[in-house]
Amino acid sequence: MKESAHRFKVHRAQYAVRRWKETITVGILMKHADHGASCTDPQTCCVLFFLRFPEMGRVKTRLAAGVGEEHALELYRCFVLDILAMLETLNSHLILCFTPDDARKDMIRWLGGQREYLAQQGEDLGERMDAAFTHAFSRGYSRVLLVGSDIPDMSSDTLQEGFTSLADHD
Repeated sequence: MKESAHRFKVHRAQYAVRRWKETITVGILMKHADHGASCTDPQTCCVLFFLRFPEMGRVKTRLAAGVGEEHALELYRCFVLDILAMLETLNSHLILCFTPDDARKDMIRWLGGQREYLAQQGEDLGERMDAAFTHAFSRGYSRVLLVGSDIPDMSSDTLQEGFTSLADHD
């Protein structure tokens, strides 16, 4: 048992490091509708949190090959809860964009009914991201960030920088 736990920690650390290196390029996707001041108003700022309902064999499948499906599932749940706790510290509106699209009740049971949920729509990831951005802009948000569920070291400072960058860049 101890050997398996140790192996899990080693794989977890290697995975986190590998993902952190990708954070700059894929960790935050940003779109904006205008160039305003820094984001301090949750009526103008929105974070789209992309996540999957945690089911054995459906999350972290590459990681599961090395650490087992149960460990990968638990790691994914921890990632989501850690990221969610950090996102809730931001002064922005939060929308949980989930898949599969029939998992709304399961998502609410897992993460609570006080949050806003949006089923991901589209044939591929690009279409799903575009649909989520379109949804946020149609609701009047002018600064929108999209965050994935597998970047546990993402900081609120990084996201605040993302919101600030939207004031200066197309």
